Amino acid sequence: MTMMTALLVLCPCLVGAVSVGIVGAGIGGSALSYFLRERFGDDVDVTVFEASGRVGGRIREHRVEEGFVVEAGAAIGIKRNRYFFELSERLGFQAGPPNVDEGDFAVFNGKQFVFQSSSSSYLTTVWRLVRRYGLSMVTAQDLVRRMATDFDLIYDIQAAGQAFNTSKSMWDALGLGPYAALRLNDSLASEAPWYAPMSGAFVDEFVAAVTRINYNQAPTTISALAGGIALAPIVTDQVFSITGGNAQLPAALLRNSSAHLVLDCPVRSVERVDDTWRVMLDNGTSVDYDVVALAAPFVTSSIALGGPDVTVPDRRPYQQVYTTFVEGRFVPAYFGAKTTKDLPSAIGTVESDEIAFSSIGTIRNRNGTRFVKFFSRNPLPESVLSGMFAPGYKVASSTRWFAYPKFDTPEHLGEFRIGDGLYYLNAIERGASAIEIAMVAAKNVALLICDRFRRHNTPAPAPERTEL
Repeated sequence: MTMMTALLVLCPCLVGAVSVGIVGAGIGGSALSYFLRERFGDDVDVTVFEASGRVGGRIREHRVEEGFVVEAGAAIGIKRNRYFFELSERLGFQAGPPNVDEGDFAVFNGKQFVFQSSSSSYLTTVWRLVRRYGLSMVTAQDLVRRMATDFDLIYDIQAAGQAFNTSKSMWDALGLGPYAALRLNDSLASEAPWYAPMSGAFVDEFVAAVTRINYNQAPTTISALAGGIALAPIVTDQVFSITGGNAQLPAALLRNSSAHLVLDCPVRSVERVDDTWRVMLDNGTSVDYDVVALAAPFVTSSIALGGPDVTVPDRRPYQQVYTTFVEGRFVPAYFGAKTTKDLPSAIGTVESDEIAFSSIGTIRNRNGTRFVKFFSRNPLPESVLSGMFAPGYKVASSTRWFAYPKFDTPEHLGEFRIGDGLYYLNAIERGASAIEIAMVAAKNVALLICDRFRRHNTPAPAPERTEL
């Protein structure tokens, strides 16, 4: 920490301004900082503490090789994600296609592809879906469209200034709360009409492939609420990522909020002292704020919370994910294929202990060299890789992280307001986890803080964009 940063931390509050301490510089914390500046104008002073040395949280850049950096996760959004998409444009970023090879998508059962789309023929893809799964895809799309329409209500609700103390009340207001109590597979079965029952193969194969790609978990364990978020791309082709990487967004949000950012600064405790919240840092420094917001999964921290009527968030475990990049050429026979031309560019898998990976995607660097990107729950064994790739393959990199909650249906939805002036953004993740979900939580907490200081309830002009 520099001397200037230390002085800013020790003197956090502008004269007459509301002082806010935010713990965590991921997309939630950075969006909260931006929304507070947008709402309060100059009448707020924000300090963001980040335990690591980088901004972005789980929007993680990963160096595959020298000069080639990609995202290990949180790599895509859909243009219907209003905060993610519109703020990206407002801050001067370009929305482009995700950094993956375009081509077919297939579902692998450990021996062969049980379904494969056709990137060259939409009608062929539809015929293959109907032939194997009947009308199950139509049922799934209808469910996801209804859920997406209900979710879109949050933007008008938040534009009107309405906030929620609990994530349950928020999801209930959108009509989505009941889906948190239903497993995805059960919800799909109940939605199917009598004349076209839900195909078990569709859930076990296609839906499982999608949920394992998005959450590394099965449709029999995640809720219909989380599953609806995971399945959103099946009803739209407007998938995007920020050109140059989504990790640029949280950094730009912080920069444009004029927040004091303190990196490499773990928080030891947050406790109520008189009318303020005292943040105790690992370096022994303590700072008092009017309000404090926790914007990182509570399970990944060792922060102690103290004070009257504080609701301590439960330490819900997060799903372990390994992201591995391999340079090499596939052996088609491993997938039951005859030639490399028969191989798709993206592969999902069924839920099976015999399959060592959850999904496969392909990306290329600037020179056109192809890398294979794996998601898996455990490290990929050498025996698996040697059977999958021709001799001469190379593991370029591998990283382990905890990407999203381990869902456990029925979900006990958490609380945003966990004390008088103490907030927890990640309560929303008990329902679903995504970039846009985190930004919705950030907006909600910003509105809760505004409600606490009603004299600031008139929106200020949006922050002027700082040049990139």
